[in-house]
Amino acid sequence: MVDKLEVLKRPGKSAADFFAKKDQVRILASDVRIWFRSAGTPRLTVPTVETCERVAARINQILEYGSPIAHPVPSEVSRYFKLGLTHLKRARDAVAALGATDGAMSLWDAQIAAAETALQPFIFNAASLGAGEQFCQSVAAVARLAWQSAGREPRDLGPASPLVKFTVAAADGCGFSYKAETVSAWLRRG
Repeated sequence: MVDKLEVLKRPGKSAADFFAKKDQVRILASDVRIWFRSAGTPRLTVPTVETCERVAARINQILEYGSPIAHPVPSEVSRYFKLGLTHLKRARDAVAALGATDGAMSLWDAQIAAAETALQPFIFNAASLGAGEQFCQSVAAVARLAWQSAGREPRDLGPASPLVKFTVAAADGCGFSYKAETVSAWLRRG
C-alpha cells in the first residue's frame, strides 16, 4: 500500500490524483486482459492478471507522457555509437587486408552484426515516425514482452497476427482508430 503522505510530498501531485490513476489502471487492466484473450491463439497463453496490470500501467504511461520512442537518444550519444560501428568495420577490413582466414572473417562479420543489432535502438531515428506509429510500436513492444513472460512470443506481423490484433484493439480502446494493415506495416518498419 502506498503511503498517502508520500504521495502528497511529490510536487504537483495530490493523493486523489494518484489513487484516481491507480483506479484508471485497474479498469484498463481488465480491458488489456480481454484484448489479449481476443487477439491470441490457442498456442498463446493469456498473461497473468499482474502482467496485464503492468501492461495497462505502461499503456497509461504512454498515453500520458508519450512514447519512449518519441524521446530518442541524444544525437551526441547516437553519433558515438555510429562512430564505434564504423571503427569496428574498419578494423575488420584491416584484418581482411592482412590475409585472415575465412573462419576469422566470419567471426568478425558475426560480431559486427551483433553490435549493429544491439545498438540499433540507440541509433534509431524517431523523428521519422508519426505519433500513431510511435504509439503502436510502443504498445506492441509491451504486449510482446507480456506474451513472452507468459511462455510464448508471437513473431508474425501480418494484419491477422495476434500482435497486430492486440495493438489495434489497444489503440481502439484508447480512442485511436487504425486499420490492421496500417499497424502491420508500422510494426514491420519498427
